Amino acid sequence: LDAYAKAGDIHLAISLWDLMVEAGLEPNSITYNTMINTCAKAHDPQLAEWWMKCMLAKGITPCTVTFSTLITAFARVGRIDKVENLFTKMKAAEIAPDRVIFNSMINACCRAGHPQNAEYWLLEMMKHNITPDEKCYRSVIQTCATARDADSAELWLGRMQNLNYKVDKATFSSVIHAFAQCGQVGRSKPLINQMVAAGIEPGALSYTAMLTACSQAGDMERFAQCLDHVMKDGVTPNKANYNQIINYFAEIGDVQRAQIWLQEMVSNGHHVDDFTLVSLSKAHMRISGSVDTVKAARLAYEVIVSAYFHIGDHAKAEHWSGQKANADLKFMNIASRNPQQVSVQDTNITPARSEERR
Repeated sequence: LDAYAKAGDIHLAISLWDLMVEAGLEPNSITYNTMINTCAKAHDPQLAEWWMKCMLAKGITPCTVTFSTLITAFARVGRIDKVENLFTKMKAAEIAPDRVIFNSMINACCRAGHPQNAEYWLLEMMKHNITPDEKCYRSVIQTCATARDADSAELWLGRMQNLNYKVDKATFSSVIHAFAQCGQVGRSKPLINQMVAAGIEPGALSYTAMLTACSQAGDMERFAQCLDHVMKDGVTPNKANYNQIINYFAEIGDVQRAQIWLQEMVSNGHHVDDFTLVSLSKAHMRISGSVDTVKAARLAYEVIVSAYFHIGDHAKAEHWSGQKANADLKFMNIASRNPQQVSVQDTNITPARSEERR
C-alpha cells in the first residue's frame, strides 16, 4: 500500500484496500494516512479529505501527519478556505502545528495571490516560536510584489536581511518591479546598491523589471528615469531592454536616438524582430506626421538594413532587404498597432514581448 502511495496510484491502492478488508484486516491510523497520502500524491485533495472523514467515522483520531498531508495537498491548488478550515480542526484536536504545516499555509496563500493572508500566517509561525526559513520570506515578498504592495514587500525584505538570510537576485528584482509598478522608481535605486554591496550583479534582469513596468503603464517620464539609471550604472541591456528603449524613443518621435540604440543592439549580437520594426516605423510616422504605414515601414526596413551593413553582417542585411520587398501587405495589417500588441502569429520570429513574459 505504501508503494502505491509513493506512486500516487489511487486505483491500485483502493483495490488492495478492498482485499485487505475482505481478509478481515482492520485498517488503522497508519493505513488511513497512507490512503490519504496516495490521494495527495495523485493531486486529488478532495478524495484525500474523504478518506479522513472515513477515518473519523471509524473512531480513529487524525494525527499531525494526517493534517499536514491534507493541508499540503490543498495548498498546492491554492485552496485557502480548505487549508484554514483544516488548521482550525487541527487546533481543536489540540495538535500543535509544525514548520511543514505553516509552510503549507503560506504556500496556499501565495499560490492564490493573497499577500495579506500569507503575511498573517508568517506572523503566526513566529508566534509559535518557529523561525521562518528563506523560502517562506521569498514567497511572501514575491506575492506582495506581484500584488503591487511595494511597502509590504520592502518590509519583509528588510526583516529577511535582518536575519542575515541570503537574498537572491530574483527577490530583489521582484521588489524593484513592485516599486516601478507603483510609480516609485526612485526607491529602486537603493535596492540596486544593496545588490551590488551583497556581491550580486544587478544586470539587465533588475532593470528589465523597472523598464517593463513603466513601458506597460505607458509612463514615458518614469521610463526616462529608469533609462537614466541604466546609462549611469553602465549596464549592458538585453534584447528586451533594447526593444523597450527603441520603442520609448519611437513614442516620443526621436528617430535619431532610436536608430542609435538599434545600431548598438545589433552590434551586441541581438537580432531585430517585428517588435523593433514596428517601433521604428512608428517613430518615422510621428516625426513626419504621416499616416502612411507602408512608407514608414519601408524607411524602417532601410534603417535595419543599414544597421546590419554597418557591422558587416551582409547576410542579415540581405535578409531584411528581401523582407522589405515582400512585407508591404503584411505590414499594413500590423503597423497600425502598438508594438506591444504584435503577436506570434504576425511573424515567424518570436517578439520581444513574449521573451519578456517568459
